[in-house]
Amino acid sequence: MPSDDDVIPFDELGAHLEKVRTAVDGIFTGSQFDPEKVVIDAARRRPSDPPLEIESWTMLAQFVHHGSDHRAHIGTILGTHGIETPGLDVWAYGREIGAIRERR
Repeated sequence: MPSDDDVIPFDELGAHLEKVRTAVDGIFTGSQFDPEKVVIDAARRRPSDPPLEIESWTMLAQFVHHGSDHRAHIGTILGTHGIETPGLDVWAYGREIGAIRERR
């Protein structure tokens, strides 16, 4: 059970998600994605840990996998409660937001 210290107010969560969105946009909307580019991540959970050097391709793979993992969790939770699982895949999302459409 989370403690009160683990609860994040919605406005703080929204501000954090906007930072994440901006960072992700910056990674993937540049002139050309370089999968071998090394990114330095100094923001470690334990400040005494040394910074990480991360090849960009691993960040892309984790980004995709992380979303899939959460969609699986949502499907399990809904199914356990007898709720029909909606389309949670990228194709369904793309159709919903108009990123996938019939060519006219």
